[in-house]
Amino acid sequence: IDSVAEPSLQLAVRGFEPLAVTDCLNYGNPENKRIMGEFVASLKGMNEMCRELSAPIISGNVSFYNETEGRNITSTPATGLVGLSTRETVPEETFTTAGEKVFLVTLDGCATGGILQERANGQTQAKGQLDPKKIAQFARELMGVKNAKSAKLVGRAGLGQTLARMCLTGVGASLNVQASWLGGERLYEVVFAGGSELENELKKLSSVRVTELGLTGGDTLKLNDSLQVKLEELKTAYFNGWRRHFENLA
Repeated sequence: IDSVAEPSLQLAVRGFEPLAVTDCLNYGNPENKRIMGEFVASLKGMNEMCRELSAPIISGNVSFYNETEGRNITSTPATGLVGLSTRETVPEETFTTAGEKVFLVTLDGCATGGILQERANGQTQAKGQLDPKKIAQFARELMGVKNAKSAKLVGRAGLGQTLARMCLTGVGASLNVQASWLGGERLYEVVFAGGSELENELKKLSSVRVTELGLTGGDTLKLNDSLQVKLEELKTAYFNGWRRHFENLA
């Protein structure tokens, strides 16, 4: 479900209606019952999500027997989605203007330890359930939010990293965020920033929780009066991290 739901929400949060899906389904040895079971479950979940979105799978491929010395790859149903928007402008993925209110919009469904848990013990565990109907309704409501200056779907590294990345172009924020929200991933959450018109739009959302976090502005990212990081330090950590990653690959 998530292989279709997550990219559909990535489109919706920028005002695009998901129209169609292409896939690349990569699995190990299908003669292994567990692998074939994962393949069948993936198809079922993708089918349910596509039906709710009215976004058919129009192309793709399946790759089996991806294994080395009897060890299968991690089953990977990868997808790409195409969408359509009639808007002249779309919200940025970073904070752009000081003095904007910052909101966290949460669809209660499933929570995982995300990439932080993977680094700790090599696996990701999840609690809860993904409901295709609720996710599709969430996507439709996101498409109707037209007055956001900034909008970003929270990813696997959690809310803390998402907020940090939204500050990378030079506009900081002062926010009150529950510490338990910062790590891991709650499927699904969106950070919005904007003015009073955005606030009025978000109050009309029916399927989610809306939490006001604080205001944009300044040259720091400040969280809960206990963590304050200069934006230049965030940029250095972010871009140096990518540089070290590629140097290690080389």
